[in-house]
Amino acid sequence: MIGATEGSYDVAIAIHYLHEVDPGFHAQIVSELARVGRRVAIVEPSPPADPLGKRIAALYSRAKRENGQFEGYQTIDYWRKLLAIVKAEVWQNMFTFTKVPPRKAIAQTVSLVLDAMAIEDLPQGYLDELRAMAARPDAQLLPLSRIVLVGTAAGVTLGSGGAEPFRKDIPAPEPARAAAPVAVPAPPPPPPRIAPPPAYPAVSPGGWVPEPQPHGAPPPGFGPDPDAPILPPIVQPGPPPPAAPPFGTPFALPEDADAPPFGAPGEAKTGFGWSWEPPEDGSKPS
Repeated sequence: MIGATEGSYDVAIAIHYLHEVDPGFHAQIVSELARVGRRVAIVEPSPPADPLGKRIAALYSRAKRENGQFEGYQTIDYWRKLLAIVKAEVWQNMFTFTKVPPRKAIAQTVSLVLDAMAIEDLPQGYLDELRAMAARPDAQLLPLSRIVLVGTAAGVTLGSGGAEPFRKDIPAPEPARAAAPVAVPAPPPPPPRIAPPPAYPAVSPGGWVPEPQPHGAPPPGFGPDPDAPILPPIVQPGPPPPAAPPFGTPFALPEDADAPPFGAPGEAKTGFGWSWEPPEDGSKPS
């Protein structure tokens, strides 16, 4: 994981180290390079083409694997297909030495390889085989070619140079055309806004300032108006008096509280109430 945001760099380069990484991690590495770089460049040695070079590469790769490391050269097809996964356009080139190196170059190259293997503490049997191969009179070692690939976004081309596109038969994308304007209906007018109720006036129309009201009292502006005329109270009529019974009140008490009780002699009274009348035969009550 590279500590950078997307597109932070103009170009992200992987030069001469991917062949020392297990291919199982190549896609992850190249994808991360494509994330932080607007372009991705891969520079790798191509696999050797001569017999001695192939044998040296095979022995070196096997020795590294036995030591828990990795060494392997890939063809240009492998690298450009890998780069095409993360970038739309891929430009490729290969640089090759046209001159055959002298005989002493073989010894120098093998010596460098042997020194590297000795430093890495690789098995001694591989070192001995390399020395024997380099000592043969017909040994010929050609330098490795260099593969250079650059990946860019879709439609982005490289400047003038010797690189050629990976996908030759795919035409360049047409420039984006501006979309035709589309009539968009006007949004409906917003609903009428209802004005909020007026706030309680701080000063009444008469000029007086209401005092702070206790809890539960009506707010200012809703109490009685001190300037209003005083009207007489409205008297509500009471219920009508009960009507007199048509046949008098039954079992009514005498109107005179001091009258003698029932059965006592007294004057006969008329009207409401009960009165005692003596019998016609003149006898007295027993």
